[in-house]
Amino acid sequence: MKHITHFFAIAIVSMATTSAAHAWTINKSFDADADGSTCGNWDAATGSKVTSELAYGGGKSCKMSVTKGDTAFGKWGAILYHPTNVTRGGEIWFRIRMYMPAGFNYDSTAEGNRLKFMRIHTRNASNENFGYDDWYINPKGTNPPFSFIYEGEQVWGILSAVKDAIALGSWDTYEYYVKLDTVPASKGGQAIVRAWKNGTRIAELKDRVTLNTTDSYSDRTHLFTYWNGGAPPRNPSTSMM
Repeated sequence: MKHITHFFAIAIVSMATTSAAHAWTINKSFDADADGSTCGNWDAATGSKVTSELAYGGGKSCKMSVTKGDTAFGKWGAILYHPTNVTRGGEIWFRIRMYMPAGFNYDSTAEGNRLKFMRIHTRNASNENFGYDDWYINPKGTNPPFSFIYEGEQVWGILSAVKDAIALGSWDTYEYYVKLDTVPASKGGQAIVRAWKNGTRIAELKDRVTLNTTDSYSDRTHLFTYWNGGAPPRNPSTSMM
Protein backbone atom coordinates (compact mmCIF):
# COMPACT_ATOMS: atom_id res chain seq x y z
CA MET A 1 0.00 0.00 0.00
CA LYS A 2 1.22 3.50 -0.76
CA HIS A 3 -0.06 6.65 0.91
CA ILE A 4 -0.42 9.62 -1.39
CA THR A 5 -1.52 13.20 -1.04
CA HIS A 6 -4.22 14.59 -3.31
CA PHE A 7 -4.18 17.55 -5.62
CA PHE A 8 -6.85 18.29 -8.19
CA ALA A 9 -6.30 20.57 -11.16
CA ILE A 10 -7.67 21.39 -14.54
CA ALA A 11 -5.12 23.26 -16.57
CA ILE A 12 -6.03 25.46 -19.50
CA VAL A 13 -2.64 26.59 -20.66
CA SER A 14 -2.28 29.41 -23.19
CA MET A 15 1.08 30.66 -24.44
CA ALA A 16 2.02 32.79 -27.45
CA THR A 17 5.00 34.73 -28.79
CA THR A 18 4.78 38.31 -30.01
CA SER A 19 5.72 37.36 -33.55
CA ALA A 20 2.60 36.59 -35.59
CA ALA A 21 4.58 34.03 -37.59
CA HIS A 22 5.42 32.06 -34.45
CA ALA A 23 2.35 32.66 -32.30
CA TRP A 24 0.86 29.52 -30.79
CA THR A 25 -1.50 28.33 -28.10
CA ILE A 26 -1.61 25.10 -26.08
CA ASN A 27 -4.91 24.17 -24.46
CA LYS A 28 -5.27 21.25 -22.05
CA SER A 29 -8.65 19.96 -20.97
CA PHE A 30 -9.66 16.52 -19.71
CA ASP A 31 -13.42 16.41 -20.22
CA ALA A 32 -13.19 14.07 -23.22
CA ASP A 33 -10.68 11.70 -21.57
CA ALA A 34 -11.48 8.43 -19.81
CA ASP A 35 -11.38 8.26 -16.03
CA GLY A 36 -8.07 6.82 -14.87
CA SER A 37 -6.19 7.73 -18.04
CA THR A 38 -3.05 9.82 -17.86
CA CYS A 39 -3.46 13.59 -18.06
CA GLY A 40 -2.55 14.11 -21.69
CA ASN A 41 0.98 14.35 -23.00
CA TRP A 42 2.54 15.79 -19.84
CA ASP A 43 6.15 14.71 -19.44
CA ALA A 44 6.11 15.04 -15.64
CA ALA A 45 2.74 13.53 -14.84
CA THR A 46 3.06 9.77 -14.40
CA GLY A 47 1.30 10.22 -11.04
CA SER A 48 -1.54 12.27 -12.54
CA LYS A 49 -4.85 10.75 -13.63
CA VAL A 50 -8.09 12.01 -15.18
CA THR A 51 -11.01 11.90 -12.75
CA SER A 52 -14.70 12.78 -12.64
CA GLU A 53 -14.56 13.15 -8.83
CA LEU A 54 -14.19 16.91 -9.13
CA ALA A 55 -14.37 19.45 -11.95
CA TYR A 56 -14.25 23.19 -12.50
CA GLY A 57 -16.74 23.65 -15.30
CA GLY A 58 -16.79 20.52 -17.43
CA GLY A 59 -17.13 17.02 -16.12
CA LYS A 60 -13.55 16.07 -15.32
CA SER A 61 -10.20 17.26 -14.03
CA CYS A 62 -6.63 16.07 -13.61
CA LYS A 63 -5.94 14.55 -10.20
CA MET A 64 -2.31 15.03 -9.25
CA SER A 65 -0.84 12.95 -6.45
CA VAL A 66 2.48 13.03 -4.67
CA THR A 67 3.86 10.41 -2.28
CA LYS A 68 4.59 11.58 1.26
CA GLY A 69 8.21 12.67 1.57
CA ASP A 70 8.84 12.42 -2.18
CA THR A 71 10.29 15.24 -4.30
CA ALA A 72 8.13 13.68 -7.06
CA PHE A 73 10.01 14.84 -10.14
CA GLY A 74 8.52 13.11 -13.17
CA LYS A 75 5.50 12.02 -11.15
CA TRP A 76 3.35 15.12 -10.71
CA GLY A 77 2.86 18.45 -12.39
CA ALA A 78 3.52 19.07 -16.05
CA ILE A 79 6.24 20.00 -18.53
CA LEU A 80 4.90 21.71 -21.65
CA TYR A 81 7.41 22.05 -24.49
CA HIS A 82 6.97 25.13 -26.63
CA PRO A 83 6.22 24.51 -30.34
CA THR A 84 8.80 27.21 -31.10
CA ASN A 85 11.32 28.85 -28.81
CA VAL A 86 10.32 32.17 -27.25
CA THR A 87 13.16 34.67 -27.64
CA ARG A 88 13.94 38.14 -26.32
CA GLY A 89 10.88 40.37 -26.65
CA GLY A 90 8.55 37.38 -26.70
CA GLU A 91 5.63 36.97 -24.31
CA ILE A 92 4.42 33.87 -22.47
CA TRP A 93 0.94 33.59 -20.92
CA PHE A 94 0.19 30.67 -18.62
CA ARG A 95 -3.21 30.00 -17.05
CA ILE A 96 -4.42 27.17 -14.82
CA ARG A 97 -7.49 26.40 -12.73
CA MET A 98 -6.57 24.68 -9.48
CA TYR A 99 -8.23 23.04 -6.49
CA MET A 100 -6.38 22.08 -3.30
CA PRO A 101 -8.56 20.16 -0.80
CA ALA A 102 -9.22 21.33 2.76
CA GLY A 103 -6.32 20.40 5.02
CA PHE A 104 -3.81 20.26 2.20
CA ASN A 105 -0.30 21.27 3.31
CA TYR A 106 1.58 22.89 0.42
CA ASP A 107 4.62 23.98 2.49
CA SER A 108 7.93 22.60 1.30
CA THR A 109 10.88 21.78 3.54
CA ALA A 110 13.72 23.25 1.49
CA GLU A 111 14.68 26.34 -0.54
CA GLY A 112 13.09 28.71 1.94
CA ASN A 113 10.05 26.44 2.34
CA ARG A 114 8.76 27.77 -0.96
CA LEU A 115 7.02 25.41 -3.38
CA LYS A 116 7.70 25.67 -7.11
CA PHE A 117 4.48 26.58 -8.92
CA MET A 118 4.40 28.09 -12.45
CA ARG A 119 7.85 28.11 -14.06
CA ILE A 120 9.27 29.35 -17.36
CA HIS A 121 12.56 27.69 -18.32
CA THR A 122 15.33 29.54 -20.17
CA ARG A 123 18.45 28.48 -22.06
CA ASN A 124 21.34 30.34 -23.70
CA ALA A 125 22.40 30.10 -27.33
CA SER A 126 24.58 27.09 -26.47
CA ASN A 127 21.48 25.32 -25.07
CA GLU A 128 22.79 25.51 -21.52
CA ASN A 129 20.36 25.86 -18.63
CA PHE A 130 19.97 29.52 -17.64
CA GLY A 131 17.36 28.99 -14.92
CA TYR A 132 13.64 29.66 -14.53
CA ASP A 133 11.35 32.64 -14.23
CA ASP A 134 9.68 31.21 -11.12
CA TRP A 135 6.34 31.86 -9.43
CA TYR A 136 6.71 30.34 -5.97
CA ILE A 137 4.06 29.47 -3.38
CA ASN A 138 5.26 30.64 0.03
CA PRO A 139 4.40 28.78 3.27
CA LYS A 140 0.82 29.06 4.50
CA GLY A 141 0.30 32.24 6.54
CA THR A 142 3.29 33.99 4.97
CA ASN A 143 3.06 37.58 3.72
CA PRO A 144 3.33 37.62 0.74
CA PRO A 145 1.77 34.26 -0.15
CA PHE A 146 3.53 34.24 -3.57
CA SER A 147 6.94 35.40 -4.77
CA PHE A 148 8.82 35.71 -8.06
CA ILE A 149 12.46 35.11 -8.85
CA TYR A 150 14.43 34.74 -12.06
CA GLU A 151 17.19 32.26 -11.29
CA GLY A 152 19.46 34.06 -13.74
CA GLU A 153 19.29 37.18 -11.57
CA GLN A 154 18.56 35.83 -8.06
CA VAL A 155 16.52 38.82 -6.85
CA TRP A 156 13.12 38.24 -5.24
CA GLY A 157 9.95 40.11 -6.15
CA ILE A 158 6.55 40.20 -4.42
CA LEU A 159 3.64 38.78 -6.42
CA SER A 160 0.71 39.26 -4.07
CA ALA A 161 -0.84 40.34 -0.79
CA VAL A 162 -2.20 38.26 2.09
CA LYS A 163 -5.74 38.41 0.70
CA ASP A 164 -4.53 36.56 -2.42
CA ALA A 165 -3.39 33.44 -0.56
CA ILE A 166 -4.52 30.01 -1.73
CA ALA A 167 -8.05 29.18 -0.59
CA LEU A 168 -8.25 25.48 0.23
CA GLY A 169 -11.37 23.64 -0.80
CA SER A 170 -12.27 25.87 -3.75
CA TRP A 171 -11.35 26.37 -7.38
CA ASP A 172 -9.08 29.29 -8.24
CA THR A 173 -7.76 30.55 -11.56
CA TYR A 174 -4.15 31.71 -11.77
CA GLU A 175 -2.58 33.52 -14.72
CA TYR A 176 1.11 34.25 -15.22
CA TYR A 177 2.60 36.57 -17.84
CA VAL A 178 6.30 37.05 -18.55
CA LYS A 179 7.87 39.21 -21.25
CA LEU A 180 11.44 38.15 -21.87
CA ASP A 181 14.28 40.66 -21.81
CA THR A 182 17.66 41.30 -20.21
CA VAL A 183 16.60 44.83 -19.20
CA PRO A 184 13.60 45.57 -16.95
CA ALA A 185 10.86 47.89 -18.16
CA SER A 186 11.73 50.33 -15.37
CA LYS A 187 15.11 50.86 -17.06
CA GLY A 188 13.83 51.19 -20.60
CA GLY A 189 13.74 47.48 -21.44
CA GLN A 190 10.87 45.10 -22.05
CA ALA A 191 11.06 42.71 -19.10
CA ILE A 192 7.72 42.57 -17.25
CA VAL A 193 6.10 40.01 -14.93
CA ARG A 194 2.38 40.01 -14.15
CA ALA A 195 0.16 37.72 -12.08
CA TRP A 196 -3.61 37.35 -11.76
CA LYS A 197 -5.91 35.44 -9.45
CA ASN A 198 -9.54 34.88 -10.43
CA GLY A 199 -9.35 37.59 -13.06
CA THR A 200 -7.86 40.27 -10.79
CA ARG A 201 -4.28 41.36 -11.33
CA ILE A 202 -2.36 40.84 -8.10
CA ALA A 203 1.11 41.90 -9.24
CA GLU A 204 3.10 43.73 -11.89
CA LEU A 205 6.89 43.73 -11.70
CA LYS A 206 8.75 46.10 -14.02
CA ASP A 207 12.06 46.10 -12.16
CA ARG A 208 13.11 42.48 -12.70
CA VAL A 209 15.20 40.82 -15.40
CA THR A 210 13.51 37.83 -17.08
CA LEU A 211 16.28 36.71 -19.45
CA ASN A 212 20.01 36.34 -18.86
CA THR A 213 21.54 37.16 -22.26
CA THR A 214 20.14 38.71 -25.45
CA ASP A 215 20.45 35.40 -27.33
CA SER A 216 18.74 33.36 -24.63
CA TYR A 217 15.28 31.82 -25.09
CA SER A 218 12.54 29.84 -23.38
CA ASP A 219 11.93 26.27 -24.56
CA ARG A 220 9.35 25.00 -22.09
CA THR A 221 7.02 25.83 -19.22
CA HIS A 222 6.54 23.84 -16.00
CA LEU A 223 3.63 23.40 -13.62
CA PHE A 224 5.04 22.22 -10.28
CA THR A 225 7.10 19.05 -11.19
CA TYR A 226 9.33 19.13 -8.09
CA TRP A 227 8.47 19.27 -4.37
CA ASN A 228 11.34 20.97 -2.56
CA GLY A 229 12.58 18.78 0.26
CA GLY A 230 9.85 16.18 -0.19
CA ALA A 231 6.07 16.39 0.25
CA PRO A 232 4.89 17.04 3.84
CA PRO A 233 3.54 14.02 5.76
CA ARG A 234 0.51 15.85 7.17
CA ASN A 235 -1.66 15.95 4.04
CA PRO A 236 -5.05 14.29 3.57
CA SER A 237 -4.27 10.91 2.08
CA THR A 238 -5.72 7.74 0.71
CA SER A 239 -4.36 4.27 0.06
CA MET A 240 -3.53 2.89 -3.36
CA MET A 241 -2.07 -0.36 -4.51
